Amino acid sequence: MRKIIMLLLMLLGIVTNSLAQSPSAAPIYPAGAALPSPATGTLVAIVDSAKGLVVAADSRTTLPWLPGTFCDDAYKILIPKRPQRTVIMVTGNGNWIDLKPNLSTDICSAVRSSPQVLDIGSLVKSYIEKTNSKISKLSLTELGERCVTAMEKLQISRPLVFQSLTGREVFSVVMADYDPKTRVALIRNFVVRIDADSKEIQATRFSTDTISAGDKWVVLPFGESDYFFQTVYHGVGHQFINAAIFDSMIAGKHVSEVPLDLAVAAAVNTIEAASRTTALVPATSGIGGPIDVVLLGDQSRPQKLRWKGQPQATNTMHQSPPGDTLTVHTPQSRAGQNQSAKP
Repeated sequence: MRKIIMLLLMLLGIVTNSLAQSPSAAPIYPAGAALPSPATGTLVAIVDSAKGLVVAADSRTTLPWLPGTFCDDAYKILIPKRPQRTVIMVTGNGNWIDLKPNLSTDICSAVRSSPQVLDIGSLVKSYIEKTNSKISKLSLTELGERCVTAMEKLQISRPLVFQSLTGREVFSVVMADYDPKTRVALIRNFVVRIDADSKEIQATRFSTDTISAGDKWVVLPFGESDYFFQTVYHGVGHQFINAAIFDSMIAGKHVSEVPLDLAVAAAVNTIEAASRTTALVPATSGIGGPIDVVLLGDQSRPQKLRWKGQPQATNTMHQSPPGDTLTVHTPQSRAGQNQSAKP
């Protein structure tokens, strides 16, 4: 009886472990139910430059059913085999697994080896590879419905799996590509949510953004974008914003004038500042771990500028006089409604 009680307490999260502190620990965790992992959370930063589109993402996997537990080994930038110069990111609860208890291994290994019952990233990647057309030609409505159908199938077999997400966004799909001839970047995005009243799973908020060489330089955060804008840039986390980088983001400066190393530095610092801020004000889901960065440019395949397990190129930091204006563009401020703030 005592052993049973202890197991129940651990399942309820009373006994928890942080993998960052003790990765060899093997906590007891639920089995036989679809649980959110490993793309719970994610902050993506997209910055255009004279050399192409820079895309950066964090690596943290947050396990909401084990408070304080996370893994920092997720690859959140997906690169399809075709078409060229295309990447996919899924933020939020886009990857669900059937976690099996295994007391002989740490939980990160268990997450990696457990069967996936819903993998929106793979669904979107497969769809794009099969159509083999630029994302500008894709039907976001059709792709959104495929995501909804996949969730509905899981819900039939696991009726309560999405219960805690009713009335909330479940995940967001972000796709980007780049045309080296026209120097135009395209970013398309939609979210899937569960309506609070009807309990219906819905694909909504379809959006398309283009960035050309003559446009004003901006940072485009996706995923935990509200947290970045409110808590980091305009909040306590502003102390972690690197002024030497962001002072160079002059209001009115064109993309064609932005060197690659500066765009990379801006994307990386956006995520680093958010990650450090979570120690002061926790985000809804985790942000942290190594930062992966790719470039969509002249080469046919996305270039991995920073990638876990690969050597990292050194970038030169550009300096400029203080007092310039940083333009931060949030997913909510579409149609050119950029928001500016003094660094």
